[in-house]
Order: sequence, then structure tokens, then C-alpha cells
Amino acid sequence: MKDAELDDLLVRYADGTLDAAELTRLEAELERSATARSRMRELTEQAFAVGEAARCRDARSSSRRVVEFPATKPSFTYWRPVLAWVAMITAVMAIFVFAATRSPESILEVVAVRGTAVWSDGDKRVPLLAGRRLAAGTIETESETATVELRLADGTHFTMNGSAEAAFSERDGKQVTLKRGKITASVTPQSPERPLRVRTPTAIVEVLGTVFSLDAVPQRTGLSVAQGRVRLRRLVDGREVEVSAEQQVAASLVSTDALVPREMKAPPARWTLGLATEPHRLTGTWIAAGGDEPAHIAATPFVEKREDNGSIYVHHGVIVRAASDSPNDSFATLTPDSVLRVNLRMQSAFPLQLMISTRRPDGGFAGNFELIETHPQIVPGQAWQTLEVPIRDLVAVHPERAKVAAGNHANVVIITTMNEPVGLEVAEISIAPAASAQ
Repeated sequence: MKDAELDDLLVRYADGTLDAAELTRLEAELERSATARSRMRELTEQAFAVGEAARCRDARSSSRRVVEFPATKPSFTYWRPVLAWVAMITAVMAIFVFAATRSPESILEVVAVRGTAVWSDGDKRVPLLAGRRLAAGTIETESETATVELRLADGTHFTMNGSAEAAFSERDGKQVTLKRGKITASVTPQSPERPLRVRTPTAIVEVLGTVFSLDAVPQRTGLSVAQGRVRLRRLVDGREVEVSAEQQVAASLVSTDALVPREMKAPPARWTLGLATEPHRLTGTWIAAGGDEPAHIAATPFVEKREDNGSIYVHHGVIVRAASDSPNDSFATLTPDSVLRVNLRMQSAFPLQLMISTRRPDGGFAGNFELIETHPQIVPGQAWQTLEVPIRDLVAVHPERAKVAAGNHANVVIITTMNEPVGLEVAEISIAPAASAQ
């Protein structure tokens, strides 16, 4: 906006002659432009100077008229310029205050970031860095291995892990919309009048202070509560349920589905991925059994990292996740002698990235564990071959959370050839103690 146009809007605001559209335009310009706010301050100073000069002139005139009094009072015409400038001072100061209150305010602090994550307000995208303070907006993790830790001013702590998207609104961040993915929250005690609310595609949860995890997909939301109590309302029919510590519940888009909390149970130590039908939480292409070929999953590309300039890094792999409506929301309880067993084949030799994402027994995120290594025993070709890797060989990606995987629950398994498409296919995945892994 040009200076003359801005000055005209400011003066006509003082005169009260702006229409609604012009007023909205002026407020938006003051909020957006530092130059406009500087011009506003200049006019404010001018207005103050003119008003002060008028006051002094009036004082001098009064001192000279100690004995001689005018027959009539000064006309309104005499005072009009002074009143107009006083109105101008009031108007521009009011606009300044309004613009200040409208300016973005920090509501979140980034505690830690691993992998690629960005903040967006709809107009711009900013990569997340530890220590950065964020205004209301949407946070998106852009890879299956990413983790973001966030903190509100009141100490409430959020962890987003894997591919997830959540919008934080209100000045205190107490309104969260989890559009997809997993989020774990440790919520400080809240006022009953101002609880933390998290909305997903299928439910709304209300929290006064607790530790809980949410896993949201378009058709279903899984809630696990570690401490305290959480009230969940299913959107499809408005039914509500209170979920206590060490309980979980799932809210779907089907009103006839049960909405009954159940006790969180530790998953068994032995698990095998079933491929008779297509898994629900899968990255990869499921191929049904046929002829001599078993049912299997072909690796597909997915975004692993996005640079500030927009370029992306793509990995090729297979990812399976525990369903949020399963009895324990995890595959297996990991023991010191657990073994990851994968039946696979590749068309070319290449290092494999094996990763397991884990959660604590109370449902909180416990970190990722990975191994990137070439396995010479896997010979490229058409034959299916079995790879066995002890869980203890996987290295903690988040050692501050847990240095070893044992004792946690595995809920995501990732098998990739990183940036190379070498024809990876997986016919079986299992986790079991060494004695029973054969």
C-alpha cells in the first residue's frame, strides 16, 4: 500500500468516514506491514505536536486576556483542528493496540526435533528447530521416523512421532486438532473452565490433567490413558465415555460399534504379521497369495525427509503399524532375547534399515531403535530368504528415553532399503524370544 493511500485511510479513520471494507483493509495492513506501523507512529507524533501547540497557543492567549474578556466564546471552527488531531491520536493509538493484540503470539516451544518437521500458518512454512517458539498453527512431521517434542507455557508436554499432523490454536494452545498420526501428552492440572481439548476426525477428548496417547486415522481414534482420567465424545453419535488410568478405548465412525473402555494389557512376547488379508495400517503394496507365491508386501516409496528448499528424500520400504483398536495397541512385548525375523527377497544387494518404534507399558512413546547394515547372507534373486536380527543389536535413536528396547512394546516395524528401489519384498515379519524364533 502506498504512503498517500495509507495516510488517507488513517485520516478518514479519525474522521469516522471509513466503511467496513476499508476498515478491515487498514487493520490488515497495520498487522502485516512494519512500514505501515512506522507511518502510523509518525502521524501520532505529528498529532501530538499539533495538539500541544494548540494548547500552548490557547494558554498564551488566556494570559494576555487577564482583564479584557471576549464578548463571545471561541467558535467551534477555532477548536475543530485541535479536536480532529486529538481524535487522530486516539484513533491511531487504538489501531496500534488492536494490531498489537492481533499479532502472532508464541504459545509453543520446540523442546526437541528428530527428522523432518515443519510449522505452518497457512501462508508460510517454517522448519522446526529446538528452542524455537511458535505461534498458533499446524505442525507436521514428514517422515515415519520423525519425532517432535513440544511444550506449552503451563508445562504441558506433547510428543508427536511418526507421520503426524496437529493444529494448535487459541492463545494458550489448549485447543488441539490431531488430523492424523500419534500424539502423547503429559498434561499439567487444568482449570475445569479451561480444559485441554483435542479433536480428531472421529472424537473429542477433554483433559484436566493426565498422561495419555491418541492415535488418529480418518476412520478411527484410539485413546490410551496412563494416568488420570480423560473424557471422550464420539462425534458420530455424541456418546461420551470416561477413560481411567491404564484403560483404552477406540472411537470409530460407526455408531453401533462398542464404546466401552477396556484394561490395557501387555501384548504377548511372540507376534507374527498375518498376510492372509491386507493389513489395515500398511505402507507398501499387499499382494495376495497365488500359485507358488505366498502373500507378500512389495516396498513402495515414501517421503523420509524434506529440505527447506522443497527438495525431498524418498525411502523405499515396508511399514506396518499396530491397529489402534487392538486389545493392546502394540505387536509384542520385547524381551532381552527377542529376535526380529523377516522373510524377504531383493533384486539387488543393498543395506537394509530395520527399525522398531516402541511405547512404554503405560502407552507413552518410548523411542525408536534401528540397525542399518548390509547382510551378506541375503543373496539377490527370486528366492525367499530369512533374516534374523536380535533386538539388542538395534541402536536407540532416542537414548534419553530408553537405551534398550527390552521392556517396551513394539507397535511399528519399518524395513527399508533407504533411497534405493532394489525390489524389496517381504513375505513374513515376526518378533519372538530367541528360543521360539526358529
